[in-house]
Amino acid sequence: MNCELTINVDVDGRETQVAVAGILDASSANACLKQLLQAMHLEVPRLVVDLSQAELVDSAGLGILQAARAQAVTLGGHLRLVGVPEYLWPMIAEERLALAADTPSFARGHGSAVEG
Repeated sequence: MNCELTINVDVDGRETQVAVAGILDASSANACLKQLLQAMHLEVPRLVVDLSQAELVDSAGLGILQAARAQAVTLGGHLRLVGVPEYLWPMIAEERLALAADTPSFARGHGSAVEG
């Protein structure tokens, strides 16, 4: 199964909402990164990525989220994760991913937000 991104720009235009469904791994990474980068250019480079419907996100998938975050920051925006599955928190914490570094909202638990 491939990663599917559903992109919805919220009404106030301050953030782009992106819902990830399916599997975000090495086989789907390039297509997902391309869609995330396109989403940044819809309105503003501020993304809210909802992972609550993702079946699996592996280290390649997290790398894609880091790359998208770096691009958003370069463009003056941010990338915030919501609906982070419980199984991802150990990987995020262990890797000290840029998605979580120096973020006061870095907390364990489903539905927690990570912003960068």
